[in-house]
Amino acid sequence: MRVDSFVKSPRPLAMATGAVDVRLRAARGIVTLVAAVRLSTPSLP
Repeated sequence: MRVDSFVKSPRPLAMATGAVDVRLRAARGIVTLVAAVRLSTPSLP
C-alpha cells in the first residue's frame, strides 16, 4: 500500500485496523500450524 493512497482514503484508521486484523489472523494460523505439527511429531522438543 502506497502512502498517498493511504492518506487520500476517507477511513485510513479503519484500513489500518483491518490490516492489523489480517496480520493477527495470519499469526494465529501460523501458531496453530506449528502447534499441530509439534503435536503430530512428538520427537520435536
